[in-house]
Amino acid sequence: MIYTNIDNFYVTKEELDNSPSHRAGVEPEVVTQLRTYGCELIQEGGCLLKLPQVVMATGQVLFHRFYCKQSMTEYDVKDVATTCCWLASKLEETKRRVRDVLAVFHRIYRRREGRSLEPLDIYSKYYETLKAELIRVERIMLRSFGFIVHVEHPHKLVLNHLHLLGGGNLLMQEAWSLANDSLRTTLCVRFKSEAVACGIIFMAARRLQIPLPEDPPWWELHNVSWGEVVEVASEVYALYQRPKATYEPVGKPAGAPSPGAGQWQCRARRRQRGAGGGAHAKVGSLRVGSRGTDDHSPLRAGERQRDIGRSSARGSAGDERKAPRHTPIPPFRRN
Repeated sequence: MIYTNIDNFYVTKEELDNSPSHRAGVEPEVVTQLRTYGCELIQEGGCLLKLPQVVMATGQVLFHRFYCKQSMTEYDVKDVATTCCWLASKLEETKRRVRDVLAVFHRIYRRREGRSLEPLDIYSKYYETLKAELIRVERIMLRSFGFIVHVEHPHKLVLNHLHLLGGGNLLMQEAWSLANDSLRTTLCVRFKSEAVACGIIFMAARRLQIPLPEDPPWWELHNVSWGEVVEVASEVYALYQRPKATYEPVGKPAGAPSPGAGQWQCRARRRQRGAGGGAHAKVGSLRVGSRGTDDHSPLRAGERQRDIGRSSARGSAGDERKAPRHTPIPPFRRN
């Protein structure tokens, strides 16, 4: 049996505390708040797009992974959340159109800001800017991951293990809900799915006061230590103690074009101007240089027509000094 494990994107708590956002000067509380806010956006957007739960779970994991590599001051949370939802829909083979994704998240942002729910005009320049930013962030995201986007979720392990332990539907539903809420924390980038699943099962059983067998310890079935189980449950419990996450800008506004995109547009304009200037210079050289130009060319023909028009205008004005004089030929005489 050949076993290949490509689910290798994990960081320690020390590395997470030294993320690019922390090094950029963003407060740890703000980082935690924006991470939760972005995951809530992905969950709400996936529900409005009628995506399965696995897509929203994958999008939230990609969201956490991206900010382990990049800073929130350079990439806005709203842009990254929209991109993660769109990329996850393609990874899970339930793709949605770009216009649908942008329209749904545009409505979410306007509703959360208390603005009128005007639909997104797909023929406007603002839509083209959002679409270009979405594609740009997706490319940066894939490059940051090294194109390794494999994700293992704890949901499957939770259901299988509870079925093995004989847990009822109520316990399974509680554990499923806790597994979805745990995606708003950084557990998905700190622990493997087996450790997260064991911590979720332990917390769900404690909340419903359902005893689980401890002799032998059930968590050792997945090679998980008791310390990992407690840490996972404590992290999820701390999530419920925080207030509702709100958006707080720490970098460029959402949807704003990046400096790299602006430089590319400036270079494109300069190339267009250079191409246009070269064409005008070439035409001008053909118009001015009479020696190297064919007399039968359209430019020379136009010049001749203008010269004839000027001569006729001078003659009609009565300028006899400049008008050409024709000397009559004398008749031939014989001697």
